Amino acid sequence: MNNLYIVIVLALIAGIVFAIVRWNKSRGKIEIILEKNGSYIKGEIIKGKIIVDLKKTIHASGLNLKLMATGYIFPEGRGDEPEGVYEQIFSISGEGDFSRREFLFEVQIPQDMNNAPGSLIKIKNNPDEQVAWFLQAELKIPNSINLSKLIVLDVQ
Repeated sequence: MNNLYIVIVLALIAGIVFAIVRWNKSRGKIEIILEKNGSYIKGEIIKGKIIVDLKKTIHASGLNLKLMATGYIFPEGRGDEPEGVYEQIFSISGEGDFSRREFLFEVQIPQDMNNAPGSLIKIKNNPDEQVAWFLQAELKIPNSINLSKLIVLDVQ
């Protein structure tokens, strides 16, 4: 009997998640287009544009771009759980009405994350540590679910 309840709860959760994703897509989308395809190096400037393409005008409190890094540290017995390493938020546009518009951006990958604004932990030069880099554009919509887009960056 307990297994039946678990299945019902999981089905309800899956239905809710599906409805939210479908509802979000019905409002429109956000895209991140980079000028350069391929790898980046530490210290390099990432240039690109964010395309907000909404089906109807939405009032939002702003559009942000977040540069993030997550580390996976293996040798100290912590397993392969991600650990926050770096996060910096850039304001692309303030409060206003959004529908269809492009926003240019430039953000720099920190050369030394230990001294960069946004560093969450100190990094040792450890060959066993893998750091994954991401860019996330997010349209902050009051009293609603934000629209966002996350892409993976190849940083050497």
